[in-house]
Amino acid sequence: MINKPPGTWHKPSTPCQLCNGHNRYASGIGRKCYGFTSADRFYVHCTRPEYAGSLDKGTWGFAHWFGDGKCKCGIAHNGSTPVAIKEIRAIKDPEQDEQEKLERCIKTWESSVPIIGTAGEEYLTSRFIDLNVQPDKNYLLSESLRYHHLTHDSKGNPAPSIVASIRDVKKNIQGLHFIYLDGTKKRSKDAKISLGKIRSNGIYLARESTSPEKGSICICAGIEDGLSIQEMTGIPTIAVPGDSNLSKIDLDYSITKIYLYADPEATAMQYAIQGKKYYTANNIEVVIKTFKGKDANEELIARKKK
Repeated sequence: MINKPPGTWHKPSTPCQLCNGHNRYASGIGRKCYGFTSADRFYVHCTRPEYAGSLDKGTWGFAHWFGDGKCKCGIAHNGSTPVAIKEIRAIKDPEQDEQEKLERCIKTWESSVPIIGTAGEEYLTSRFIDLNVQPDKNYLLSESLRYHHLTHDSKGNPAPSIVASIRDVKKNIQGLHFIYLDGTKKRSKDAKISLGKIRSNGIYLARESTSPEKGSICICAGIEDGLSIQEMTGIPTIAVPGDSNLSKIDLDYSITKIYLYADPEATAMQYAIQGKKYYTANNIEVVIKTFKGKDANEELIARKKK
């Protein structure tokens, strides 16, 4: 019989700092972690292979180094505080230089992992969104959406998240958008946050179209709606964090037509009308579209349930 080493085992009250899992989760849902944190807190033994990188598996999982320097998984966990919480706090700090904020956004993005096979993909699947049928899937999964298991909310609580890159017209990262998850569901409170330069930029969910309409794009508020619109139309979509950002995005000169999607409510429609005036003044044809009584994701769900 192998004796258990001293430390704090991963259970609901003390979940794994890496995957936020514990030993009470059911098997087969990608959440169970039966590892432990060493008594000296220098090692977190996580049993989830998707976070292991080049680590070898031991008796109690993959031993991630939480001291100074980089762990062999490829991430510098930096002691008891994971790297992402430090970066996010700095990005929100009004005293931080804008260039430093941008560098921290890029650092947080680079420490994220592919979304496929994570709780992030499970959440989107629960919303009837199929990442495998999205136009320009390779771009979406490498440059637009990823997953981060080390992010924390503004209060410092563990909050794994979907991470989306906010990019300028040249596709350079200018900020990040987070959808915080509770297991495989979106958190009921404080579920989203955007950091960095948001205005005039967007989340590019595709570059190439599977639609015969060349030179056309869709613009909408929200990642879930953006992915739903792409799946239904095959047209590359730019998602923005919040209705107020619908009205002005810097676009490539090759864009000749915009389908501007807005929820059927007064505020969202007001920003859509402002956007139409702005884009039309730049010689782009604009069509405002909405779904009667629902948003784009609700429309996708309704179509798939028929």
